[in-house]
Amino acid sequence: MNLDTITAPAFQPVTLAECYAHLRMDPDDSPATHPDDDMLTRHIASSTRAAEKFARRAFVSQGLRLYGPAFTSTGINLLRPPVRSVESVQYYDTSNVLQTLDSANWYLTDDLMPQVRFVTGFAAPAVYDRPDAVRVNFTAGYDPEGSPPSTQADYAANVPSEIKDAILLGVELLYEALAPEQRERLERAREALLIPYRIMLTP
Repeated sequence: MNLDTITAPAFQPVTLAECYAHLRMDPDDSPATHPDDDMLTRHIASSTRAAEKFARRAFVSQGLRLYGPAFTSTGINLLRPPVRSVESVQYYDTSNVLQTLDSANWYLTDDLMPQVRFVTGFAAPAVYDRPDAVRVNFTAGYDPEGSPPSTQADYAANVPSEIKDAILLGVELLYEALAPEQRERLERAREALLIPYRIMLTP
């Protein structure tokens, strides 16, 4: 199965202000700014993507689409948990027309790696021969706060502090000119922070 981002996160898990503090930078003005803000913003995004890929998780709420060539009898693993909701399970029928499966035919498990599973007696429909014949649209990421959530603080509120610290270490690795031994030490520290949150894939 393959995974695409359909709706990108509204915010990143860490802010420029947190980067300033982590890197011991002295920003100017109020609100604080720094000449390297654009670079730091890119580094935050790059470090977050790398951490998500390593942990196999979604951090801030985002819309994802998982797709593959056929229905499976064992269920569909929803990569990049935590899963907040499943919007639809769809398939291309034998005429290559996109159909939406009735939600009475499937349910979402509450596992570390959530699955869409099909109810007893469900007969999978025939699908068109294409690599994305079956697709699941879902929302993943740690639950935000606020009703409705609207700020970076709302969306990042429940992202674990260890993950945020790992992202900040990733920014430091991208931003600073580090000696090889310093770089190795920071890389080990970043991995140690993420390992407890890494989703282990079964064969």
